[in-house]
Amino acid sequence: MVNIKVIEGGVVNTSNSKRGIYSVAKQYVFKAFGKLFFNKDNNSRIDKSTIYEYIVDLLYPRRCPVCDEVLPVGDSLCDKCKDQFIVVNDSFCKKCGKIVKDNEEYCYDCSNKHFSYKEGRGVFLYNSHMKESISRFKYYGRCEYADYYVDKIVDTLGYLIRQWGIDTIIPVPIHKNKLKFRGFNQAEIIATRLGKRLGINVLAEALVRIEDTKPQKGLDNISRRKNLINAISINNDINIPNCVNNILLIDDIYTTGATINACSKRLKSQNHNYNIYFVSVAIGNGF
Repeated sequence: MVNIKVIEGGVVNTSNSKRGIYSVAKQYVFKAFGKLFFNKDNNSRIDKSTIYEYIVDLLYPRRCPVCDEVLPVGDSLCDKCKDQFIVVNDSFCKKCGKIVKDNEEYCYDCSNKHFSYKEGRGVFLYNSHMKESISRFKYYGRCEYADYYVDKIVDTLGYLIRQWGIDTIIPVPIHKNKLKFRGFNQAEIIATRLGKRLGINVLAEALVRIEDTKPQKGLDNISRRKNLINAISINNDINIPNCVNNILLIDDIYTTGATINACSKRLKSQNHNYNIYFVSVAIGNGF
């Protein structure tokens, strides 16, 4: 009786026989190397970067961002999981993008508070499936999920980002202690890949987190705002070009807006003419 394990991503459930293990291995070998040299759409050879991606997929199989099962080479989501994430595309707040009731234009927060940013949107509703997905992405190193998140940002909001006339993309920063512990800033990974897809400059370290604040989850609205007072600063070592007018902030989750607003305030304190927009992977309800 044999079980197979893949170090990157945990345990892979296979057949309890050697034949099951060989079947899984053959699947990856044939799919990966079949795609290495030919593009089936035009029967032409593909570039080295694509070859590299397939080799990485072969050695470190990607996992589904919903169920976390190993995916076939080249896939980004399980067929059975396609309906688990809910895309926000109807009845959303005109300011922040939260889901609202059909007869409402603005969510409760945007109707009762002033935010320094101009407009923003989230791609997915922050439901239980998305909550688990982002948790694995942030705390268990599932960085490959970012490719799926960015694909959906481009598919769903790419037109809007272009309409906003974004000059540069800036990720929401995390404190150096969290960065050291986690090994990466999840917002920076998304921002970098999104910038590459859209051909927009990314200033990954334009903002810095100078206070290691408590996690925002579990805090009420007032505590969240207090938690971020003086927590974020401009990085004086990074020059934001004078030609920049429209800035896109990137974060994984938007709930009360406290973090995005703190970043917006800090940027506008440097130049009050900045138009600040944001995009998040997930967003909460507005009622």
